[in-house]
Amino acid sequence: MIGADLRLVPAKPFRDPGNYVHVSRRLAEETENAVWANQFDNTANREGHRTTTAVEIWKQLDGHVDAFTCACGTGGTLAGVAWVLVSLPSRQGASAPKLFWQIRKDPVSMAGSNPMI
Repeated sequence: MIGADLRLVPAKPFRDPGNYVHVSRRLAEETENAVWANQFDNTANREGHRTTTAVEIWKQLDGHVDAFTCACGTGGTLAGVAWVLVSLPSRQGASAPKLFWQIRKDPVSMAGSNPMI
């Protein structure tokens, strides 16, 4: 896959140095010319979707947004788009769509499995 070095790590709590966030940071620090995006804590992730994705959705639907759904990884897409879909209508005299959150009661764990199968 275009030269990617994929490293699967076991699921560990954040406090554990073996947690994937800490492992990815260490790998970036140890690898020449590597960049660690830290996308879970990097507000540029949310801002990118707030200033681009959300605006594109709003414009393409002429401000008539009934629903928005997305899968969440880091939460940047959801946070950025939701921010705009709630705030933009009121600035334009329209009503904001209602937001509903669904969190699985039985989260699926990919730890130790091959998601490509």
